[in-house]
Amino acid sequence: MPDGRSNRVRHLIACGAGAIALLSVFMIPSGILGYLAAILIGVVAVVIGHSSVRLPGSFQWMAGVGLGIGYLELLFATSLLVVRLARTFSG
Repeated sequence: MPDGRSNRVRHLIACGAGAIALLSVFMIPSGILGYLAAILIGVVAVVIGHSSVRLPGSFQWMAGVGLGIGYLELLFATSLLVVRLARTFSG
């Protein structure tokens, strides 16, 4: 089993994926397709975060932060999509 120092890069990637996911909500143009793209980016960040948070290492907390940010972005983008769909189909 690898030592904890070799997992630092994966932990940093997980934190970066969460940050990129959060930025994607604000950088992608609003609309149904934009929100779907933001949801897809959030799902990728959550998957990366879950795979990294299980690995031991000194930066494991950064993977947890990235995972938490990914989940928050996923919740935010999903709620924006639901509101946009409700406004679109309400008349």
